[in-house]
Amino acid sequence: MMGLPWEGALAGLCLLRFAAAFITQPDFAPEKFYGTWYTVGTALDSGYVTNEHLYRVTVEAGEKDSLIFRSPVAEQNCKMADVKLTLAEKVGKYQRIVSGKPTTFTVVETDYISFAIMGTESKDLRVLHLYTRAPEIPKDIREKFKELVRCAQFPTDSVMFHNTEGECPLN
Repeated sequence: MMGLPWEGALAGLCLLRFAAAFITQPDFAPEKFYGTWYTVGTALDSGYVTNEHLYRVTVEAGEKDSLIFRSPVAEQNCKMADVKLTLAEKVGKYQRIVSGKPTTFTVVETDYISFAIMGTESKDLRVLHLYTRAPEIPKDIREKFKELVRCAQFPTDSVMFHNTEGECPLN
């Protein structure tokens, strides 16, 4: 019985982390974040993920502390496309206007060398994305992502791990 108050306290901390908006990883260092990542997991707060394919993303420095996400677009014969994320209120939190509406991108957690979890928020939707430096997902990273999904109070059946190569080659 002594464990129950701690479980409640931990659950409370978990909810604070995701209460109103995704919280940025403290001391986020963009220069360590640059490079190749693979989109290997997605979870939505409502609805279901429909794209089961993993793909490669390259993150580069943009002007004025922005980030450039470069990835292939299957509908355009795998031509590379850039998405510019403009620095928002602090490093680790970025913004992009999508269909005339602001969308916020937050680096929630990363160790820079093996995984990154990013949150995307708009007026209508909240999404958690799991990126890894290699196409395979280590078991501990998979479990960490599932725990953050539960913590953010997303439906656990909304988690999709992308494990098949799509139309665009990964290399």
